[in-house]
Amino acid sequence: MSQTLYRFLEYLPSKGHILDLGCGSGRDTIFFQQHGYRVTAMDAAPEIASICSRNIGQEVLVMSAQSMDERECYDGIWACASLLHIPEMELGDTLHRLNVALKPGGVCYMSFKKGQGERWDEKGRFFFDTTPDIIRQALSYLEKIDIIDIEEQIRPLRGKRQAWVNVFFRKG
Repeated sequence: MSQTLYRFLEYLPSKGHILDLGCGSGRDTIFFQQHGYRVTAMDAAPEIASICSRNIGQEVLVMSAQSMDERECYDGIWACASLLHIPEMELGDTLHRLNVALKPGGVCYMSFKKGQGERWDEKGRFFFDTTPDIIRQALSYLEKIDIIDIEEQIRPLRGKRQAWVNVFFRKG
């Protein structure tokens, strides 16, 4: 994962502003802060946002990606394993919102579990598993973007090998 974090930073201006969308415990927020970036942390779950706030020492926005309405605020948006909790029917609108929130030239990173379809796990969490082709199609509706890369990657997840779809795109 650290290679992906460093790759993301290569696309951003030094000391740029990053949105850590679906920040979880704050692991990646801390990484970005330690590398000199200004970070806005956001999570849809109030209890997770509270944990993150304690870990990073700053306020965390409690908001879903589907309700974002910011315009040209961020040099980068980091959505690591967070958009996979959004229903497929809401993905296009959500990607549009992310694109609007990026500054011109800004870069978005997203990761999804590879698979096909929507499901609920044993903890009652919703997942939208997807493929590179489905993501490519969803991105095709956005104006003025360049797809930097859509790649498949195998990473360990809780002791198992999990296939992921990693996506980088730049706002034109």
